Amino acid sequence: MKIPVWVIFAGFISWLLSFAMEGPLVSHSGIENALLYFIIPHIVALYVLSLVRYDYDITIIADSGIVLSALSTVFFFYSGDYAAIFMILAGIGSAPVLMRIGGMLGDTNGKLFQVFSGLVAGNIATGIVINLPSGVWSYFAVAIALSLSFSAEMRVRSDSLKDLYIYQPMLLVLYTMAGIMYGFLMPGYYATEPLPGSEIFFYILAITLGWYFFAKDINGLLYLAIAFAILSQPALYSLTETFFVSGLYFMQSSMGFADYFALALAVSQTSPARAVGLNSATVCLGILIGFMLSQTHFEIITIVAFLGNITLAAGIFLLMFIQRHKKSGAVIHGSSSQIIFGPSKDADVEQKIQLAEKGSERFVCIPEWITDKLSPRECQILEMVIVKGMLYREVAEEIGIAESTVKTYIQRIYTKMEVESKKDLKKICQCLDAQKNNQ
Repeated sequence: MKIPVWVIFAGFISWLLSFAMEGPLVSHSGIENALLYFIIPHIVALYVLSLVRYDYDITIIADSGIVLSALSTVFFFYSGDYAAIFMILAGIGSAPVLMRIGGMLGDTNGKLFQVFSGLVAGNIATGIVINLPSGVWSYFAVAIALSLSFSAEMRVRSDSLKDLYIYQPMLLVLYTMAGIMYGFLMPGYYATEPLPGSEIFFYILAITLGWYFFAKDINGLLYLAIAFAILSQPALYSLTETFFVSGLYFMQSSMGFADYFALALAVSQTSPARAVGLNSATVCLGILIGFMLSQTHFEIITIVAFLGNITLAAGIFLLMFIQRHKKSGAVIHGSSSQIIFGPSKDADVEQKIQLAEKGSERFVCIPEWITDKLSPRECQILEMVIVKGMLYREVAEEIGIAESTVKTYIQRIYTKMEVESKKDLKKICQCLDAQKNNQ
């Protein structure tokens, strides 16, 4: 029986929140700085694996990571003075596991719904763990949840992550603010004796709203995440129960929007495993910086938060400018000012452009109105099949997925474009000839 990808993802999330990120299974142990022992090696491993740009099979690496992390989780219960060692091992081992799950999410149908379902289910499972008596059974349970992707094949592709780089500074600043607020708010929040786990409701609500309203414009999620992060900050200036509780609820909402944005953006890339690794590493680095500031430099956190708000505001304007420029941008060739849109322009496509300008060959391209309706992966496959004329088998070998998956993508493209065959697709992709006829 094949386990749905969202269930696998939910299992990893429940392990991460219940154990790795200084969850209740770790906080009960009394170990100091447990988060640091996990998150620092986790960040390093994610950056190393995601920034290495070549095709490689991550199956064995991820399976080894599962064994290492699962055993470290269980042994942690008995570890005593060696608890920190097992947190370090869990941080290293879980990195390739997360990347494999990211690749699985990116290659499945309805990827955004899979991300949404996994985040919601994972947080609900964490809420259950928080409210149940702890014991060795709970460590075994989350270790099993972590292991659900065991033996799943995954090849990491070397496709460029340049579309993600513009977001890295904003994610880093946003999650630094989150780390500050969590480190500052949590002690005061739990001192008010709230309903245990009630803050998770606001996180889940934000994810739900993000999935329902922002499937076509995920950048709106980033703007909402920033807005709610700013709304959480009055607690920095007024140490009252009301501000502690409302501040954490706003922060949970902010992180719901932000987490869904970071994952939705990553799984939509042509190399989702590497993209999830890169975004997750930056997210964790921001949390680490913010948490350390809240613990060691309490006197400057208001200044840091203020500077963070300014940086995020500037980042939003920059992002809007870049997106507007991309939408209106075009590649202009020759005196005839022919405008050619496409998801990429490799050497093969550039050669066709030159031939088309000389009138010696009919040029097939992908107009912008088509790319606006398709995901990055669908655009990639459409280009390979229609522009380059590759066979489904060749496409599958090139990008490291099954031939049946390529056929599924093509069927989804047919549905979105309201066509029934490759011949029909070629007709709507003859944008250069159409422009010539209009001149």
